[in-house]
Amino acid sequence: MQQLGPGTRPLWQVSYRMSASLTAPSGGLISDIHPNVTLSALDLGDHKMEEGAARPVCKLQKLDLNDCEFTGSCCGDLSSLLRAAPFLAELEISDNTLDDSAVRQLCEALKNPGCRLQKLGMGSCSLTETCCGDLATLLFASESLTELDLDDNELKDPGVKLLCEGLKNQACKIQKLEIGHCSLTDLCCEDLASALLLNRSLVVLDLVSNKLGDAGVRHLCESLRHPDCSLQKLRLINCSLTRSSCEHLASALSTNRFLTDLILGSNELRDLGVYQLCEGLKSPNCRLQTLGLTDASLTGPCCTDLASLFIVNESLKELILPQNNLSDSGVKQLCEGLKHPNCKLQTLWLDTCGLTGSCCADVAGVLSSNQVLTELHLADNKLGDTEVPLIFEALRHPDCKIQKLWIWNCSLTAACCRDLASVLSASPSLIELEMCGNELGDAGVKELCEGLKHPGCKMQSMGIGSCSITDSCCSEIASVLRINQSLTELDLSDNQVGDSGMILLCEGFKHPNCKVPRLRLWMCPLTGSCCAALSSVLSGGGSLTELILSYSPLGDSGLKHLCEGLKHPCCKLKKLALIHCGFTSASSADLASVFSTNHSLIELDVADNKIGDAGVRHLCKGLKQHGCERQEPA
Repeated sequence: MQQLGPGTRPLWQVSYRMSASLTAPSGGLISDIHPNVTLSALDLGDHKMEEGAARPVCKLQKLDLNDCEFTGSCCGDLSSLLRAAPFLAELEISDNTLDDSAVRQLCEALKNPGCRLQKLGMGSCSLTETCCGDLATLLFASESLTELDLDDNELKDPGVKLLCEGLKNQACKIQKLEIGHCSLTDLCCEDLASALLLNRSLVVLDLVSNKLGDAGVRHLCESLRHPDCSLQKLRLINCSLTRSSCEHLASALSTNRFLTDLILGSNELRDLGVYQLCEGLKSPNCRLQTLGLTDASLTGPCCTDLASLFIVNESLKELILPQNNLSDSGVKQLCEGLKHPNCKLQTLWLDTCGLTGSCCADVAGVLSSNQVLTELHLADNKLGDTEVPLIFEALRHPDCKIQKLWIWNCSLTAACCRDLASVLSASPSLIELEMCGNELGDAGVKELCEGLKHPGCKMQSMGIGSCSITDSCCSEIASVLRINQSLTELDLSDNQVGDSGMILLCEGFKHPNCKVPRLRLWMCPLTGSCCAALSSVLSGGGSLTELILSYSPLGDSGLKHLCEGLKHPCCKLKKLALIHCGFTSASSADLASVFSTNHSLIELDVADNKIGDAGVRHLCKGLKQHGCERQEPA
């Protein structure tokens, strides 16, 4: 099982984590794009623009073509696009059947001085170690590439050995490398360790689901202890580690001054392993800010060690503990540490930890006294309606600093919604609430809408996906859209909100008082019939800038309507996700035509649609042809 927290979620809750792919990467790994700079020359086939005569119209920065059923035969078109589209910063082509020769074509394009791509995703593309020589050259020959995702390819140890040669080159600018699920063993860790000492740009290394074992971690830790190692984030989820690795990691933590994130989920670390890690974390030299221990076979007794860590550690800001059997008694121990005035922890993940309503009093005591904790995840625990009001009461306390609360799938019903509505209208700090997977129903959501319409409501993000909502409550939600002035994100995913409900919501979005820029409707029974109303919202120039409609059967006819709205000069949409919406290559020409007039769209995700090679060629042609418009020299 993979890491929970900043990682995987259950399918019904997928919208909250997958939609994160539509946000800008944190940590400055991808620099700002400036699409309006003047171009000196841009090759557009038979047309050539003179110096000073061109400026980009298309501002698309991210294109996601994951699982679109294209093959290596269209990589020539993609390569041509990369050379001719300096505005494109991210390209995702994972889950397509490419081959090593196709990778060679892409690498040549990426080495072209005109290419400005910064992030490339090629996970699950049937690549082997044969292509690693070309990729190794790319690592130091590309002027712009900073992130490379090669997850789930059969690269094996010899392939990574080649990649490491590229990483060790002083010209390498790669900051983030993902090589999870690549059939690696401890034999590659010596090469990786050597690369970590020589490479000064790599700050994020993802090795998830490789059988590195304790021996592999020992090699990595030797480099982590070296003062020249500048790695900041290391993910070792499901790497066949045991508590024996924790002793080496603890030693590294006590000396390393750069490592800020260590994710160790889905390894058999057990309570003794956590004890050893805590010894390293208590060192005054430790700079770790995030520790991930999801599904690490932990129990309640380890919480005493973690609680004592809160009192002495000055750097740890986030602790990720989902899918461990901590139980209410373990959380009680954690709460004692959280109430200590020296505690600096800001984010705590306790999803799927076997908690019940009995822990709510202890949690409430923390919320009303802790002055640092701002984010709490209690998802997938059976809290129930009876005791959870204790937490809601604490959220109204004037000293409560909680800004984000996740309580999805916590056995809540409409019975708790009146108490929760009072939180929405009175909480001094709460701005994000995720309640996905609770049986709130239309009646419960109508209660919440009353709180959201209160003038004292500060809520910015509201997640009520998979809450048994139907079209019946959409008029109340539309009323919230017209009245609430703080809400910036609304998630209604995985509910029975159909075309008639969507049309009601569109009326709310078209109201001049509506301020909500982001709407998420994953896995809802929407069809092409509602897309004319959505198109009207897009062309109206309102507040909507991000729209997620993935896993809805919109079809080619629906996309055609959406494209009409996208082409309108008043459209402000920046991010559009249409994953698995039933599109084919027949509608790719409509989508390609959007690039000729749209000035706002910067991220487009059409993954898992059957557009094939022909569809990809249409999109590439549209992006190349409409990347620039004529502009008379000044």
